[in-house]
Parts: sequence; C-alpha cells; structure tokens
Amino acid sequence: MKKRNTALAGLGVVATTALAVFAGSFASAAVPSAEEAAAGFLTEEEVDGAWRDITANYPEALPAGIEFPSSAPAFFQRPAGEKWMFETELIGEIAARYWRCAWLDQDIAAVSGRSSESVDLTDELATSTWQDLPDVQLDVYEYSEGISDYAAAEGLDESVAEFDLDCGIYTEEGAK
Repeated sequence: MKKRNTALAGLGVVATTALAVFAGSFASAAVPSAEEAAAGFLTEEEVDGAWRDITANYPEALPAGIEFPSSAPAFFQRPAGEKWMFETELIGEIAARYWRCAWLDQDIAAVSGRSSESVDLTDELATSTWQDLPDVQLDVYEYSEGISDYAAAEGLDESVAEFDLDCGIYTEEGAK
C-alpha cells in the first residue's frame, strides 16, 4: 500500500510540476499591446485613405473610361455604433477584385454586343496577371477551376458566371 501511495504522490508531483511549467510559460508569453495587436489592421476611419493610396497608382490599368471609386466599397462601411478593423491586405485584395470585375465586364460587353469595341482581353483576364496583383492571397488558379466547373454546370460563359457570383463591389451604387 505504501508503494502505491508513494507512486501516486510521485505522479502527482510530476503532473503538478508539468502543469506549473505549462501555466508559467503560458502566463509569461508576451501579451501584445493594443498598438501591437492593431498592427496590420485598419480602422474604418483609415480605410478610405488606404483605398486611395492603393488605387492611385495601381500596377495594372483598368479598362478605358473606368476608374476606381474615390472611396472604399460599401463592404468596408459598417453599421453605426459598430467598431470594425480590417486587415491591411484586404484593401488590396478588394482592389484586385474590382480590377478583375472591370475587365470581366469588358469581356461580357464585347461578347454580348453591348460594346462595339473589339478588345483582346487575354492578358487582363489571365489568371497569372490577377495572381500577381498586390495583396492577392486567394489561390486564383483553384478559384478559376471552381468558376469553370460552376459555369459548365449552369451552362454559362465563365466571365458571366464569375461576374454574377463575385462582382457585387463593382456593381454597387456609384462604383463605376
């Protein structure tokens, strides 16, 4: 019986020591300050300025006659009283989506006859061009495969399918 109690006591000491070491390492982990936690994020008040900074000298041109909106899309405008923060890269990701949607709209216009302009959009609609835009974190190759599958299943042109599914920011009031 004494052996069993000694073994249990020893096990208890080992478990308590392990728990203390774990808790101590967890408790001593640096808790970031509010400033550190906010690094890489933008407040709603900072979003429009960041949007203008990113879109002012965008590395790829938009179609002729199309400009980025002067303020960030409504996606970034949240209900009054709610405080939101957005990852810095999200601004660039949404700008890239806007750019993509502008070129998809050009493609749809050319195919549907809405535009008399015949334009070769091969480079603009190339997945590699989109993937190389700043802050694009989406695997656009995988995404494009999904769009192709969806378009085929629905009997839609791929540009129409993608535009209908993902271009709300481009078509929102005042966007174009």
